Amino acid sequence: MHATTIDSAAFLEKGIQSLTQLPPFSPILNKLMASLANEDVSVAELAEWIEKDAVMTGHVMRLVNSAAFGRRGTVSGVRHAIAILGLVKLRNTVLGISVCRMWTQLRTPKGWSTARFNHHSAATGIMADIIVQYATANYGEGAFVAGLLHDIGLLVIALSLSPQYLEVQELMNSTTLVPEFRTLENCELSVLGLTHAEFSAATLLKWNLPPEIQTAVKYHHHPDDSPEDTTKGLTLSRVVHVSDLIVKKMGIATMPEPAAAGSEEVLSLLEGLGLAAEAEKIIEGFGKEFEVLKGVF
Repeated sequence: MHATTIDSAAFLEKGIQSLTQLPPFSPILNKLMASLANEDVSVAELAEWIEKDAVMTGHVMRLVNSAAFGRRGTVSGVRHAIAILGLVKLRNTVLGISVCRMWTQLRTPKGWSTARFNHHSAATGIMADIIVQYATANYGEGAFVAGLLHDIGLLVIALSLSPQYLEVQELMNSTTLVPEFRTLENCELSVLGLTHAEFSAATLLKWNLPPEIQTAVKYHHHPDDSPEDTTKGLTLSRVVHVSDLIVKKMGIATMPEPAAAGSEEVLSLLEGLGLAAEAEKIIEGFGKEFEVLKGVF
């Protein structure tokens, strides 16, 4: 632990200020971010936004014509793609692609892997979105976005507080701490006085995303502490928490992790959500969607 007082408020302020250094949001990403805080975008609006971005249109066509969706014919238009995938799924997919494309432009510190970060973020979003298709969850429509952005605080720390980020990594690799206390959160608290989940929530507040998503992201490591209503199904923080764990068990992680676990551990996590009967379908659906999406970035 540090002998000096940790000015966590100053660290958080510096992190939020660093958001102005991110590449400017593309027009379509601006539209999609704004739409999350309002009513669902219309089919016509979404199609128009996508069609103005030739690269994005190409990604959408590749996605909808992939084996993941079992198409026998060829989908050649964005509006037809929306009819096949559904408006919400396509909006989420385009948002995910847009965000991950933006992150690949950043200069990050030694040891940071943008590819691993993108894959873990997208995988968590996909898994969360599939889980809420089989289970009742509070604000399930926000599952993909909450999963996609749950760890953005890690990126904020890496970009704005590089010395502290490296110090956290060194602490995690140190043998002075017993393994059970050498967790990312404990090391972040030791160095920054805050966790990456708190940085994530503050970032989403700055971006004016829905409060439900902010809360889920803030408590994704400790869903039992979340103030969310637990009487109407799974909380969104619980969905993100389990999705995060599952994809890590699959070996899809931002930080170097142990080898992928056996399928029994993944099944156990889904069973804990009451999804034992649906587990195989969830895992199969995730595999198909992730395989297609990860090839985009």
